Amino acid sequence: ILSGDIKARLLAALPSVHAILEAIGSSESPAQAVSVVTQGSTPPPSLTFGAKPETTVVDDDLRPVASGVVGRLATRGHVPLGYHNDIERSLRTFVTIDGERWALPGDMAYVDEHGAIRLIGRGSLCINTGGEKVYPDEVEAVLKEHPGIGDALVVGVADETWGQLVVAVVEPIASNSQIDLENVRDHCKRLLAGYKAPQALVLADHIERSAAGKGDYRWAGRLAADYLR
Repeated sequence: ILSGDIKARLLAALPSVHAILEAIGSSESPAQAVSVVTQGSTPPPSLTFGAKPETTVVDDDLRPVASGVVGRLATRGHVPLGYHNDIERSLRTFVTIDGERWALPGDMAYVDEHGAIRLIGRGSLCINTGGEKVYPDEVEAVLKEHPGIGDALVVGVADETWGQLVVAVVEPIASNSQIDLENVRDHCKRLLAGYKAPQALVLADHIERSAAGKGDYRWAGRLAADYLR
């Protein structure tokens, strides 16, 4: 995920590059939404994409949600028939709405007041803290805008009082970066609701990711749980 400031810095550092193109996509569906930033334009906020006609956001009853309401990202078009030998998962992911087949890969999002898609993260990674839902992608995007943080993963750790604690595992840009919990929380609260700000902070030498760039949330969860013991 490229934050707005990173996209601006890339374009400034590479004047021969005309544009940066980002897209939401998955194995189960074609590109669902896109973001294009050109030289001289203002980068949109992180995780914000232009909606395609084939993309919408629906509630649990498969009805389009109102602007600002979080729901499930859905895409029609070239939709697979299903998963091989997995009927139950196929029925959950590939649905029919008003006679058309749609794919629901598992991403949560909402439509903002300008009609853009605002991605907030995978439903399976959602953290429940004190009855509030927190999506790691949304918090991670804000953490990466912190001047001392190079990379981050956010996980939920079991807690008797809150159900789960929001814990940030971060990789400092430099080994001598001055990063502490209160500093990070203040940064997050300027851009997010207070309950989404990390309740604990773990510094890591590097963030574990797959070759495709996907964060290793199991690794981050173990690291966070060990830190809080």
